[in-house]
Amino acid sequence: MNVITTRFGHPEVVAIDNRQIVRLAIVGYGEGRAFARIPDEDNPELGWLQSLDDPATCFVVADPAAFFADYAFDVTEDVVAALDLQTTEEVDVLVILRLGATPAETTANLVAPIVLNRRTGRGRQIILTAPLQRGWSVRTPLVPADSATPAGV
Repeated sequence: MNVITTRFGHPEVVAIDNRQIVRLAIVGYGEGRAFARIPDEDNPELGWLQSLDDPATCFVVADPAAFFADYAFDVTEDVVAALDLQTTEEVDVLVILRLGATPAETTANLVAPIVLNRRTGRGRQIILTAPLQRGWSVRTPLVPADSATPAGV
């Protein structure tokens, strides 16, 4: 299947496999929207969630474990049921990035991670209830202010 994206400023066709399609509920974008999960071949911790409905809607996402070693949270029973999660091995967690002009200006939304079920291709963005107690925000820097390398790397 081919997907059209404008993530680089001009329309581009990207070939995807049906296994890359996920149905997500993202805050502000509605329930069950179809996205293609496109990995970044140069950086395996990064990727894109490209809308199948709108070439202009594309989120840069990251595996938070690659950048934040202590990032962990509990998934509620209603999310477990809604996503039909049966084992922890079938769960992927992603966070949406806001790209800055430099890596030091790039931030991650640690307050609203995306929980995906690899087996079913269903996912949901959840809002964490006590993120500030851990120092997390919707704009947590990937690169700590006192470091030249991304957090956790």
